[in-house]
Amino acid sequence: MSFSLPIPNTWPPLSPHRVARGARSLGRAAPPRPCNLGETSRGHLTRANARKGFGAALPRLPSFGGSKSKVPAGGVTPTEPIELGIPAELERLWINARDEWRQRCIEQPVLLPAHGAQVHVVPVGADLPGDAALIRDVVAAVRPDAIALESPPQHLKSYTSIAKALEPQLAQLLATDPRVGPAASRSCFSARQREELQAALLGACRGASLKPDPDQLVHMFRLGSVPFVEWLAPAHLVRTSGAAAASATSSWRPSSLLPSPPAATAAGGAASGGAQQQPMLLLSCGLDREARAALPAASLFFGREFDLYLEEVEGAVGEAGGGEGAGEELAAWRAALGDRLEAAGCGRELATLLAGWEAQCCLGPEVQRRVAARVEERMVEERRRDGGEGTGAGGDAGVGCLEMVRTPADPVVARRLVDLAAGRDVVRRCARIVAVVGRVHALSVEDELRRIAAVQEVP
Repeated sequence: MSFSLPIPNTWPPLSPHRVARGARSLGRAAPPRPCNLGETSRGHLTRANARKGFGAALPRLPSFGGSKSKVPAGGVTPTEPIELGIPAELERLWINARDEWRQRCIEQPVLLPAHGAQVHVVPVGADLPGDAALIRDVVAAVRPDAIALESPPQHLKSYTSIAKALEPQLAQLLATDPRVGPAASRSCFSARQREELQAALLGACRGASLKPDPDQLVHMFRLGSVPFVEWLAPAHLVRTSGAAAASATSSWRPSSLLPSPPAATAAGGAASGGAQQQPMLLLSCGLDREARAALPAASLFFGREFDLYLEEVEGAVGEAGGGEGAGEELAAWRAALGDRLEAAGCGRELATLLAGWEAQCCLGPEVQRRVAARVEERMVEERRRDGGEGTGAGGDAGVGCLEMVRTPADPVVARRLVDLAAGRDVVRRCARIVAVVGRVHALSVEDELRRIAAVQEVP
């Protein structure tokens, strides 16, 4: 592919002194310098989040009020929102891709004939408010027995308790028009509502397993992000599913946008028919502590895979837009966003991450699969060129090579979903499951599910 994204110039390789100084500012020991991997500061930020399924988390941001400024306990620091200024062409691609994913999630589940079940995989990002509507629409159309989150199981109770505390705000977010784009999703709450939501979230997290940093919340809400929305929206839907099922209009379903629930099949179980559906379950298909500890540690190559992924995403956005226009518009927006964030005290580096996360949402399922294939090809070639490190048994250079578009945890997540369908370690068998997993590797989880279904025998 001839298209090249000048991202490496944004974060030049750090000197050992700058690496140590940056590590001290984050309150941790300096990581060892790689020998010849061309590691960048983005690599240090992303490796720690390699197994989360979303690529990389936002970097830790500076305090707006100086090093001594702190958010008052139980309160928030009033700040003006930062308008991202997403271009109209990217908005159009984002909406089209979201519609493609929604249709695919509803109409093309992974069938598990051995258990008479089906799994609808929903891809989400991290803290992106637009994902709430996608989850809502799929759940309304599928009417699942359970929503499974790719999150550690120890956090499920916290998600439920936080969703209860934030019920008015989550209800407002989930009531948004499904046809709106990312800019409208990020501006769902007014400045006053953002402050109320931040204060409520901090209060709800005091007794929870989640401990968000107040300074970080200021930045996230200022950018229009909604922390933990990919987990709190499903928890809210599960909490309110009993009341919704009891009403005549048990599910929010605009007939012009969503299809009817999937028909009963041998693989999908019996349709609910006239019987009242049981309340949904909130389950985990993520890794517990033991499973996470058993996985290999994230390698130093993860930062490079992240770079390649952003390059391929930008190239795919240009192709999806019918030419170079969309790609050029994305590059121009990233530069303008960097100026805007730098003026607000956030730093230009954040523009690369924000533009990349919004750009990946502009890719439909098939384009996303092509992007993942290109990243794998380039990673395999680079690993071979660097001496064949990471080549798997039998000479397969792809084994153990990827940690983002295909992660070592994907087979474990898929196996957990199959166990839920079979009724293992859960109160009842789940014939219809909506699985909320990371966008970058959602298709890889689907592939693992299909591999398991292919070798299992139908009773």
